Amino acid sequence: MNEMTKNRTPEIVAAEIRALTASMLGSIIEIGRRMCEVKEMLEHGEFLPWIEQNTGYSQSTANNFMRLYREYGEEQGSLFGTGVSNSQTFGNLTYSKALALLALPAPEREEFVETHAVDDMTTQELKAVIRERDAAREAAKTAEGQVRMLRESAEKENERANAAERRIKELEARPIDVAVQVDEEAVKKAAEEARTAAEAEWNEKVKAAEDKLAKAKEKVKAAEEKAKSAEGKADERAKELREEAENLRAALEQAKADAAAEAEALRKKLAMSGKELTVFQLRFGAWQEAYLAVKQAFPNVDEERKPALRSAIRQQIEAWRKEFGDE
Repeated sequence: MNEMTKNRTPEIVAAEIRALTASMLGSIIEIGRRMCEVKEMLEHGEFLPWIEQNTGYSQSTANNFMRLYREYGEEQGSLFGTGVSNSQTFGNLTYSKALALLALPAPEREEFVETHAVDDMTTQELKAVIRERDAAREAAKTAEGQVRMLRESAEKENERANAAERRIKELEARPIDVAVQVDEEAVKKAAEEARTAAEAEWNEKVKAAEDKLAKAKEKVKAAEEKAKSAEGKADERAKELREEAENLRAALEQAKADAAAEAEALRKKLAMSGKELTVFQLRFGAWQEAYLAVKQAFPNVDEERKPALRSAIRQQIEAWRKEFGDE
C-alpha cells in the first residue's frame, strides 16, 4: 500500500463514486431523448427488438431512461444543459435518486430537493422519507375528511332539531285542550332530549375526529423532524468528508514535498560522490555479477574437481580479506 492509498478511506472513495454517478444522469437524459425519438420512427412492436439489438439495455431500463427524459428534460428544455436555471437543483442527482423522486408530483420535486439533503442521502433513505411524508399526508387527509363528514352530519341533526322546534311552536300557537297540551309538553320534552343527545353524540364524534387529526398532524411533524434530523446527520457527514478530503490533499502535498526533497538530496549526494566512487560502484557491481555466475556454474562442475575449486575460492577470499584490512 503506497502513501496515497494509505491516506484514502472507503468514505472518500464513496463520495468520489457518487460524484461520478451524478455526472452520468445528464447522459441518461440524452439517451432517453434519443430513445423517444427512435420510438416515434418505428412501427408498433419494433422498438423493443431495436433496443435489445442496438443498445444492450433491457426494456425496463429503456423505459426508465425515457421516463426520466420526459419528467426532467422535455418540459424544462435541457435540464442538464447550460443556461438552465434548475440545473443546479437536480444536476447532482444520481440515476436511482432521480427515479425515486418521480414518486412526488412534478411541482413539488424542486422544493423537496431544496428542503431536504437529498445529495447526502442514500437512495433507500430518500425512498423512506418520501414514504413517511406520503403516509403522514394521507393520514391527515383521512382525518380531515372524517371531521368534515361529522360536521355535515351534525348540521343535518341540527336542522332536524330546528324543524322539531318550529313544529312545536306551530302546535303551541293553535287552540288546544288540556289533554293535547300535556301531549305537546311531552313532545317538547322528547325533542329537547333528542336534541341534547344528538349534540352530545356530535360533540363526542367531533372530538374523536379532532383527536385523530391531531395525531395525524403529530405524525406529520415527527416525519418532518426525522427528515430534518437526517439532513443534520447528512450535513455532519458531508463536513467530515470535506475535512477528510482536505487532509488527503494536505497529505498529498506533503508527500510531493518530501519526494522532491529526497530527490534533491540524492542529486546532491551523487554530485558530491566523485568519479572514483562511481568507478568503484561499477566495478563492485561487476564483481557481484561474476560471483553470481560462479555460484550458478559451480553445481555443474564434476564432483572430482569441486574440492580443488573450493580450496581456490577460500584462498582468494582470504587474500581479499587481508588486502582490504579484514583481521
